[in-house]
Amino acid sequence: MSEEKRKYSEDADVIYDKLKKLVRKAGFQIDRMDETNKRLNLSTGMSLLSYGENVEVIVNRERDGSSKVSVSSKPKMFFNITANTKRNVQKIFEFLEREVH
Repeated sequence: MSEEKRKYSEDADVIYDKLKKLVRKAGFQIDRMDETNKRLNLSTGMSLLSYGENVEVIVNRERDGSSKVSVSSKPKMFFNITANTKRNVQKIFEFLEREVH
């Protein structure tokens, strides 16, 4: 399992809206959206070397008006030793940081 958190100066609603669009471009499937809690449950499909991963993205509003984005990724199957969960986390942040100024 991989997890990372990053802070952004933009409002949580703006970041969450951008993420909803960006994750599809990044190749993730949105399995569930929780608009109230700004949470996305994503997945990757099976590949030659992996059974796929489940990814959770949560956007929190900070007191100063900024946002904190938490991304975690874990294999769909516990025995999936070839899952590259860290790559999924980095990929989401790379796509987001291209859009956030």
